[in-house]
Amino acid sequence: MAGNKNPWRDIYSPAEWAHIQANAALAAARANPVLGGARAAARPGGGGWTVGSTGGLVNTPAMALQQITNQITAYDGIAKDDFTKFDERIQKLKFISILCGKYIQLLGPTHVLAMKAAAKQLNNQLDLWVRSLGKRAIKKADYLATMKEWHKTAKAKYKDRLQLSMFLRGLAGDNTRDGGEKLHATPYATIEKIDPFHRQTFVFFDPADPTQDNSVNKMGDAFLDYIVGQPASNPVRASNANASFYEWLEYHPFCVGTPVVTAGADQFKDPNTISYEGQDLAYIYMQDARMEYTRIMTGGGVRALLKTANFGRSGKGPAGSVAFVWDADCHLWAHEHGVDGFIHASAKQGKKIRCSGMLLANNGLAQIITNQSGHYAPNAQSIYYFVTWLRQRNCLHANARVEMEHDQALADGTYKAAEFITWATPKYPAPGAFQYHV
Repeated sequence: MAGNKNPWRDIYSPAEWAHIQANAALAAARANPVLGGARAAARPGGGGWTVGSTGGLVNTPAMALQQITNQITAYDGIAKDDFTKFDERIQKLKFISILCGKYIQLLGPTHVLAMKAAAKQLNNQLDLWVRSLGKRAIKKADYLATMKEWHKTAKAKYKDRLQLSMFLRGLAGDNTRDGGEKLHATPYATIEKIDPFHRQTFVFFDPADPTQDNSVNKMGDAFLDYIVGQPASNPVRASNANASFYEWLEYHPFCVGTPVVTAGADQFKDPNTISYEGQDLAYIYMQDARMEYTRIMTGGGVRALLKTANFGRSGKGPAGSVAFVWDADCHLWAHEHGVDGFIHASAKQGKKIRCSGMLLANNGLAQIITNQSGHYAPNAQSIYYFVTWLRQRNCLHANARVEMEHDQALADGTYKAAEFITWATPKYPAPGAFQYHV
C-alpha cells in the first residue's frame, strides 16, 4: 500500500485492482442497498478532462476508473526486469497518478473521502485505494528513475550475476588486509553499499563451497536465489537473462504484491535499510588516561568526558554501549548502533578500517570491548590490536573486559582484558607503532 515505506513496491496488478474494486463495490452495496456503489459513479463532474494518451474525454468518476483500469493493464504488459524499459514505465506511472487525482476531483466537493485507518481492509471505500494508488505510482516512478541512473554508472561486476558472485565470494575468503591489521567490510555490507536504497541484504558466502551459502533475512534469501539463477516470479515472466539483482527483484514479492490483497505479501514489507552518510558521529579524542568526545555535526566543538551510557540506546551490545569504529588512520569514532540506519560500515562508508565492535566506557575509560560487528566481523587479532592501543594510552579500565563471539581462535565468551592481551601477545605479530593524528 502507498502508506508503507517501500518505494520499490509496484502498483497493483490488474488482478489485484479488479479484486479491490469488486470488494469495495460489494461493501458499498451492503452499506446502501438502494443506491449501492452507483452513487459515486453517477455523480456529475465539473467539465470534461482530456486524456492525452487515449484521446478520450473523462468527465465522470466511472470514466476515470475505466481509464485507470486500462492504464494498469497497459503498464503490466511492459517488461519489468529490463532497465531500458524504465522510462516507459515511469511515464505510465505518472499518468496513472494523474488519473487517480482526476477521479478524486470528479467525485465532487460533497463527497466525504474515506479516512485511512491503522490498516486497510478490502471493504474500505474505493477512493482510499485510488488515492493510495496515485501516491504509490509516484513513489515507484521515482524509484525507477533512481535505479535507471544507477545502471548508467554502476560497474559491470555489480550488474553481472556471475561477476558479482565471484567478487563477493572473494571478499568472504579474505576480508582482512595489510597483514590482518585492517578489515574490509564483509560481502553483505558491499551489497548494501552498492544499493542506492541501502536495503539490508544479509548473506554469508562460503568461499570454498557455494552450496553452504546462507542468509539471515528475506532480502538475503532473495539475493541467494538470484545468485544461483532462480527466477524471481511464478509464473516466470522474466525477459532479461542478464538482469542485475535490482532488475531481477522487480518480479520478486518485495516489489510485487499488495498487503491485505495478496496472500503472503506482508512478510516482504519494510526490509531494514541502512545509511552510509549524513551521520552525527562522535569523534573520540585520545588523551592520557581519558577519552573525550564531541559530535561532529551538533557538538559545536565542545568536548565531554566519554560516558557511552549518555548516548542513545544501541540495538546491540552490552547495555549502555555504542558502536565504535577504529579507522585505518587510527581515528576512533562512535555512534548508536541501529539509530537512523547506522551500522558499523556507515562510519567510513564501507572502506577499510582497523577494528570495530561495541564499546562501553565510563569516566573516559573503556570497560567493555566486544567484536559485535557483523559488517566487518573483526577477529581476535583485530580486537587485540585495538585493546593494546587503548592500553598504551592508559584508556583501559583496570577491570576492563573483552567479549568475543564467532571467532575461530577462541571460544565465545567474556575475558578479562589483561588476560586476553596475555593470551594474544604470543599468537599475533607485534602491532608496532600506531599512526595517530589529533
